[in-house]
Amino acid sequence: MTVGKTIAGRYYIVTHLGGGAFGQTYIARDLQLPNKDHCLIKQLKPLNTDSNSLKAARRLFKTEAKVLNHLGTHPQIPRLLAYFEQDREFYLVEDFIEGKPLTEEIKPGKRWEESEVIDLLEEILQVLEFVHQQGVIHRDIKPANLMRRKKDGKIFLIDFGAVKQISTHIADAAQINYTVGIGTKGYMPPEQARGRPRLASDIYAVGAIAIQALTGIMPYELPENPKTGQVMWHDSSNISSELTKVLDKMVQMDFIQRYRNATEALAAIRNLKYTKTSITESSWRREFVIPSIAVVITATFGLASWILMPRFGELFQSNLEKPAQPEIINNLTYENPAYALKIKYPENWHLYREENPISASIARIAPKQSNSENLPEVIIDVENLNISLEQYTDSSITEIIENNPEVKIIDSRPTSLGENDGHLVIYTSKDPYTNLKIRSMQVWTLKHNRAYVITYRAEEKRYNEFFPPVRDVIINSLEIN
Repeated sequence: MTVGKTIAGRYYIVTHLGGGAFGQTYIARDLQLPNKDHCLIKQLKPLNTDSNSLKAARRLFKTEAKVLNHLGTHPQIPRLLAYFEQDREFYLVEDFIEGKPLTEEIKPGKRWEESEVIDLLEEILQVLEFVHQQGVIHRDIKPANLMRRKKDGKIFLIDFGAVKQISTHIADAAQINYTVGIGTKGYMPPEQARGRPRLASDIYAVGAIAIQALTGIMPYELPENPKTGQVMWHDSSNISSELTKVLDKMVQMDFIQRYRNATEALAAIRNLKYTKTSITESSWRREFVIPSIAVVITATFGLASWILMPRFGELFQSNLEKPAQPEIINNLTYENPAYALKIKYPENWHLYREENPISASIARIAPKQSNSENLPEVIIDVENLNISLEQYTDSSITEIIENNPEVKIIDSRPTSLGENDGHLVIYTSKDPYTNLKIRSMQVWTLKHNRAYVITYRAEEKRYNEFFPPVRDVIINSLEIN
């Protein structure tokens, strides 16, 4: 396709923006619109054009295009205007966003102020929250894929990794069950590099962008901890300990230790902004309001004490005399027909749905009174694959050892899960974010060419406290139809 050519009878190619082995990107004009508006065209080229490969590629193309079409309903994500096939090549037509990428703002040697970075994080995560709520992982968040629109300064999230997945799968449609390690060095966490991205993979990328803005250093140029591989950036910035803790959690090497999704990360950022505002307000209250209240309290305390204290004593005594009532905990049921599973959990625990066709995680269960580090928790993963239980066990144990600092395997043995043969591993590790010692239990089984994995994590000193409901209610109730 060349500049000056019209495709599909309506899109006149104006400029070639670039591309690679699997596709090209162009700016075009839509000749069927009154103003001949600009649009963006992505051309995806199959390397294999036999009938079976094209059939598989066509099915994938339509599925992913529908996902992109839905994402485009967000005001800060380009709309998908059309998709079509012509001469055995596939095309996506999107809104053209006039503006500049954040690579023009986040430059080597330039350091942003902390308040600017917090505002940037909030805006990116607001958009990403919508993406994650649809069960979609962007998979290539970086400054080049964040566009600041010229007319209003709003940030747009562009160039979803799903498009790259279409390209690579179309390139070899015979391997469409393989999840390609799409991403960019410095912004891509380990699990994504291995072809197993999760919602938390996007959180790593956003954290890396923030650190880049604060330090003025490209993520891949920052030193790493030789033992854990963790990025070492604190000495290159001068920010509050509160923001440091949030960013450290966002860029943990182990995805389990990051915020699970954009909603959790956004809540942490907003809490940070609120805390800063509250500090200012509370200082004002201490200076001006509290002394005034103290005068009133001092003047009235004697009278209030004389009136209220006898009655308060009666109420206090009556509360002491009430016998303790045993708490009855009922169980709720989580059912996922798509993965043919059903599982129960206590009603005083909360279930967070993370169902995602790309990521393995489908749900997280935690006590309603979990602490700020989201522990304890139970994570349910379902992963499509076609290997033996022995192969999966070997790869999973290897991954546990590689991804957890100071890991110690306590128990590893065959077991059963959901009335199927399985394997159980119990191990301890150190959480590099909190320095807490964590005890984890993973149990898995294989059925229907899927791996079903339940992971229980808790601070070691509280592991036994929550273990009974995890074992007796959650794990033992799993049904795989």
